[in-house]
Amino acid sequence: MIEIRRLSKILLIIIFGFSLSYSQNKVEIKDTSIAKGIFSSYIPIYGTIETSPTNSISLELEYNSKLILIKSIIGANNYALKCTFLAPNPPIEPYEHAVLYITCNDVQAINNGIICVLEVEGLAGYDSVSYITPKKLLIDGVEPQNKEFLKGKITISQIPVVQKYPEGLGRNYPNPFSGSTIFPFTIENNTPVTFKIFSLRGEEIINNSDLNSMFEIEKVTKTGNIKINDLNNPLDKGSYIFIFKPIIWKFGSGGYYLVMQTNRGVYTSSFLYVK
Repeated sequence: MIEIRRLSKILLIIIFGFSLSYSQNKVEIKDTSIAKGIFSSYIPIYGTIETSPTNSISLELEYNSKLILIKSIIGANNYALKCTFLAPNPPIEPYEHAVLYITCNDVQAINNGIICVLEVEGLAGYDSVSYITPKKLLIDGVEPQNKEFLKGKITISQIPVVQKYPEGLGRNYPNPFSGSTIFPFTIENNTPVTFKIFSLRGEEIINNSDLNSMFEIEKVTKTGNIKINDLNNPLDKGSYIFIFKPIIWKFGSGGYYLVMQTNRGVYTSSFLYVK
């Protein structure tokens, strides 16, 4: 009987200990690199929101506003935060300890997923290093006792404004945008090309059939740009631009992905559209 009681206590401790570890709320920024200059980069905030929120989730992140410009916060239906909005202007000082306050009222619990995504731009010289550090988490206005914060090391790297060979798809400019935006891309060898734009939920919004109605393709040459009017024919080697002009009623404000497929591979570039 005594042995059975001991085993029962051990079992309860194991179950209780597992429950505590599983219910840990967590906010994590992983080490990554971002672009310097006009190109946007995207930093996911990972974590677990164990307590099911009913009204809001709020985050405070500390960063160096002289090295990193945070442009927007991107949410999605499969993130803890479903809101997408422009980031407020950073405080004038202190630069080294600027705080970004994020609050969203359309939220849900997640387990080891993405809380939201930061659209950022590097401001400092190449190979500069900074950190984004979670400082506070509020769920329905209450700070949970069981939480873990992990900061991320952000390295600012050099990315060319217009991609050279080999083949690739660059980030768009301007970003975010409300009218039109341009994606530079390069083709290494003669190839058929397929373009598609998806929402963050995976819904296909446009494809090649929307050429000249919602997007245009131009080949960049020394003597001037050449408009491409037919994607049924392969594109030859060279530098191009994808000019995206969304129809307002077909696009809502939020994050999207441009996908370019060639014989060589599949290339993606994410962007933020704001009405």
